[in-house]
Amino acid sequence: MAGEGKFFTALQKGNVEVDGYVVADNNKKMITEDFKSAPVMSAVLGSAATDSSSSYMMTGKNTFMTTPITAQTEIAPVIAATGLNVAGDATENDGREIDFSGAGAIVVPAKSYKIGSGAFYGKLEFSMSLPTDIDVCAFGFRKCAAHNADLGAYTDYATLNVVSGDISISTEINGAGISTTDTTDDWAATETHILEVYVSPAGVVTFKIDGAAPTVTAAVTLDSGDSFMPFFQFVLDATPVTTIILKNLEVGLQ
Repeated sequence: MAGEGKFFTALQKGNVEVDGYVVADNNKKMITEDFKSAPVMSAVLGSAATDSSSSYMMTGKNTFMTTPITAQTEIAPVIAATGLNVAGDATENDGREIDFSGAGAIVVPAKSYKIGSGAFYGKLEFSMSLPTDIDVCAFGFRKCAAHNADLGAYTDYATLNVVSGDISISTEINGAGISTTDTTDDWAATETHILEVYVSPAGVVTFKIDGAAPTVTAAVTLDSGDSFMPFFQFVLDATPVTTIILKNLEVGLQ
């Protein structure tokens, strides 16, 4: 699977496409980011960002929220030649969650998507130098709630999740426990891929990898009336030396 190439597509009437990147109206709840600018970090309450607290990550285009899984010695992700390296200090059990829903309260983000109010989707393109050194690397949507360092502690989510180089589907509904399906697709060292999650107005979730259905997929339906936010969470394995470089993000209404 080759994940690189033209990423953004004009999906909605009225959007303006410039060099393959969509400039969309705010009322479309569209978020696009190419991760080409070094972020400015600010603590949620306005003081200096720390290595153990949630912080705003301002890229120049967007403001996201990033929270360490455990205390990071590297507070800010760093810009690289091909994107934004978010791997941090590369210590066992360290990691981050990045909430892509925009600036806002931790529990009620600026941009969220309610099941029953329309179809929505998310796409994230990124590379990893050593996917085998990753315990959790999940992208998708979770029910709006305060941050939790344990993916399985959220009550409702639908994600594509890279675990030790295996691309899996990890989901949970109403706190019933995590359900994991091995797609049998793999992520090899240094590869770039695009993980995609689509949700219908009825809450039916469809997964894609680089624009195609996984070899093995899973059926999941999110509850009507629940609101979901786009997020990315990873946890590193024992003594890894790795990069996780975010390249392109697109989230919005279908």
